[in-house]
Amino acid sequence: MTRIPSTAYHQRTLLDLRRAMSQQARLQRQLASGKRIERPSDDPVAAARILPLRTDLRALARMQDNAATARSVLDLGAGALDQISQAMTRVREITLQAANTGRSGDDRNTLAAEVEQLLDQLVSLADTQRGGRFLFGGSVDGTAPFVRRDGDDGRTRVIYQGDSRERLVEVGPGVRMAVNLAGDALFLGGEGRGATVYSGDTGAAAGAPFDTGVGTARLEIRFAGLQIAAGTTGLRPGTGVTTALGKLDYVFTAPDGISINGGPTTKILGGSQQFPVGTAGDEISLDLTLPISPATGTLRADADATIDGGETFTRIDFTDANVIVEDSLDGSRLHVDVSRLTRTGTEEITFEGTFDPFTALVTVRDILRGNGGADDEAVRARLSEIVGAIEQAHDRVLTGLQTLGARSQGLDLLDSRLETLKLSDEESLSRLEDTDYVETIAALELQNLAYQSALQASARALQTSLFDFLR
Repeated sequence: MTRIPSTAYHQRTLLDLRRAMSQQARLQRQLASGKRIERPSDDPVAAARILPLRTDLRALARMQDNAATARSVLDLGAGALDQISQAMTRVREITLQAANTGRSGDDRNTLAAEVEQLLDQLVSLADTQRGGRFLFGGSVDGTAPFVRRDGDDGRTRVIYQGDSRERLVEVGPGVRMAVNLAGDALFLGGEGRGATVYSGDTGAAAGAPFDTGVGTARLEIRFAGLQIAAGTTGLRPGTGVTTALGKLDYVFTAPDGISINGGPTTKILGGSQQFPVGTAGDEISLDLTLPISPATGTLRADADATIDGGETFTRIDFTDANVIVEDSLDGSRLHVDVSRLTRTGTEEITFEGTFDPFTALVTVRDILRGNGGADDEAVRARLSEIVGAIEQAHDRVLTGLQTLGARSQGLDLLDSRLETLKLSDEESLSRLEDTDYVETIAALELQNLAYQSALQASARALQTSLFDFLR
């Protein structure tokens, strides 16, 4: 019979006691921490399910933070648009008031000053920013999206310097929401550019359909010089006023008569003299010396065109039917058909479908100031005509306000969904890793009982004496 050494028995007993103590300590830690899994090896299957749940919870927390930020930005934008809407309402009231009642020049100037203040307010609100980012500038940061420019001729333009991009943030699983509105779509979009309408008698007309101006403009056509065919004698430009433009055919009738473009034959007196051109009342200034040779010929009266009050000019020499006139204030272009241009003068230009809030206010202000020299009746008529444009521009603002409101409501639904997903993941995570206190306490008591019993049994088994060895 093989005898087990007492040393080995002692070691085995101590090992079992230590294992029991370790199990007790593990159960006590579970009760203290509330977690039954301390390391993946405690429950590899549960641990494999816990890691994705924790990843999901972190993602949900990030989405909830994004949603809170998005709500703040949307509320700020909606507040700015609401103030812009109130300003547009006030402008409409001013316009109707001035159009329907007789107002003195001083009264109109007072109203114009109020519109000027509202214009500054609109530009400031359109440049609203949060955390250094502009709400209505697209994705462009560091530069105000709307900038006011005032020309030396008293004209005002508000220029958009942003882009058309939206800022998208993840506010839910698979859901990305724009937290801004690009200013060009919000304020400058509208129903699309319409026709370019000319109001004047110069003969200028809308050219190629590529105009970029907005609101209204004033096209000035000025005489720019007389081109006389080489070899012509006795005929020079005069020092008076020339209103006729384009190709002008003359017929010299000896001894001293001349007719231009089929107009009446006029006696040549010598020196600078005004001559009628055709029968529409246009004139040309010529310095004639008898005799004129050849007796028949063609002159060409060139023109200069400007839409920025004379800051820049575009020469019209009638070699091209379509001429591009550029505004130095905002870089916009006007394509003019000059094939029927016959006289100097002014054309009031209207770019239909382009009245944004800023342009509408500038137009109302300028009409109230009397820019253009119109009489009271004409001022009231122009104010009545602009009411529709103001309402259309206001509608764009209201559409933007509705868009932001709809997004805010969408966030309410997403908040509820995110909270439901979060609670579901937390419950699943709790079932996998949280301590079952009833079960764990029972297991700890059972482990304590087993440990105490093991101690008592080991104490009796390990008692040794000389009598035990001699027996």
